[in-house]
Amino acid sequence: MSQGVGVDRIQRYRGDSPWCYIMVCANTRTCVFQPGSEGLSVKHVRDNLTATDGDGVDDRDRVDDEDENLVLNGFGAAHFDGRHLDASVYLAGRFDSLAIPYSVDVERPRGEGLLKLLSGASIVLCNSEYCRLSLGLGVDDGGCFFNEKEVVGNLRRVLGEQAPRARIGLTTLGSKGSCLIILNENDAAEDSQRRWNGLDISATTEEVNIILEKHDKFPDSPRVIERHGALWCDPWDNCNIIDTTGAGDVFQGAFLAALWNCAAALEQRQQSIGEGAEVKACRVGMTHSPLEVPVSKLVLAYALRIGTRVAGLKLNGLGSRVALPGTDEFIESELKMIMV
Repeated sequence: MSQGVGVDRIQRYRGDSPWCYIMVCANTRTCVFQPGSEGLSVKHVRDNLTATDGDGVDDRDRVDDEDENLVLNGFGAAHFDGRHLDASVYLAGRFDSLAIPYSVDVERPRGEGLLKLLSGASIVLCNSEYCRLSLGLGVDDGGCFFNEKEVVGNLRRVLGEQAPRARIGLTTLGSKGSCLIILNENDAAEDSQRRWNGLDISATTEEVNIILEKHDKFPDSPRVIERHGALWCDPWDNCNIIDTTGAGDVFQGAFLAALWNCAAALEQRQQSIGEGAEVKACRVGMTHSPLEVPVSKLVLAYALRIGTRVAGLKLNGLGSRVALPGTDEFIESELKMIMV
């Protein structure tokens, strides 16, 4: 561990890593990006990342599909940041062959490589502009044309076209919080048929269903509500906004960490009470335990609030890590609820 971050799986190689220097002045940010010596390639992945089974022996001269499966079998889920697409698509294919779910963070359209990566994703996370850009609607500068029905409709349409296997779609909305939709395997076909019939796929009920009320001990915490067929979580109230750098990233990281921790706890609980003979038979010869994507509205609501809390704390300091919490009473109380 280094400053609270697990580094046991980090690998270092010769050359320069990409980095970004961010200058914050008043309400503006200037980013100076320096690319690395070379991008992450499929060859690099095969030669370095999946060529050892953990015994410290370099196996790159004899690596094959079976060897890679041994390395990747230890993972319950994976996450891709939407960059280094050739290598990401290759790794995603390997995860998919092992039934290991993965999530993808998308900032903007990046061509055929990103579409291939999205095609097998179980969870898609995007910013407020990705759907509009993908649909050719342009950037909604300042949120002047913000409309909840449109947000939900655009997200469903884009995921139906680009990520047909996704179970969860989550878009961050800046000062307006976040919006999450739960999908099933029939959604893409149903949405396509509704568009064919000239129906508005976003025309779901405007009735508000409260999933989570504000936390009793934290009056600034947000509610999570359901409206227009989506979950909505407002940002944390009364934040001392010093710098927004990395707020979206830490929100996504905290949301995913909460979600997968819940999935892992459920997996352990199921194993502790015993599995049926049919399920056991399916696991013969498998050394990994792919996690199931949680789609409970209550679990997702807690995960949204945990992400919102971490993002709200991050806003209190300059840079992406200075104000991140080590321990936090609110997060601990939410995690206890999510693990029940």
